[in-house]
Amino acid sequence: FNDHHGMGFELLLVFVEKCLKLTDTRDIYLMRHLATHLFFLISVLAGYVLIFKLFRNKFIASLGFIMLAFAPRLYAHSFFNSRDLPFLSMFLVTLTFCQIAFDKNRPMLFFIAGALCGFSTSIRIMGVMLGSFILLFLLIDMVTMLINKGKITKTILNICSFSLGFCFLLFIAWPY
Repeated sequence: FNDHHGMGFELLLVFVEKCLKLTDTRDIYLMRHLATHLFFLISVLAGYVLIFKLFRNKFIASLGFIMLAFAPRLYAHSFFNSRDLPFLSMFLVTLTFCQIAFDKNRPMLFFIAGALCGFSTSIRIMGVMLGSFILLFLLIDMVTMLINKGKITKTILNICSFSLGFCFLLFIAWPY
């Protein structure tokens, strides 16, 4: 891999390979295809949940699901591409979870969101942009609390939790 592609998803695939005790190259090859495709399908479901939470409309959410799931290029690449499509998939899962974390406003959810964002970054370095935007939104929350004379301790705790989760999983999933 080069400078723009991390090993996060490949490490996950190797972990599954070792857990299943696969030694035959054909079995490894098929497992990788299946795992990559299932990961994509789970992320499309996460995309449906995200769209539904944002628009509160099942038709729009279903339309988004169909557009993501049945885009010919994306669907074809979901079987073999272990770089770009897992990043797209993790991006969708991370955005969905971040939306849930901002709704619930709990530090543990922000830790998990940070971990998901760290895993996204371990797949492609562009995941840093996602983490930067989420931190920006958390800072906007903090400034809003300051303006409204509210307590900012929970927002600071959310920022620290997100940053800790991000750094923790990025360190684990990026071995070099």
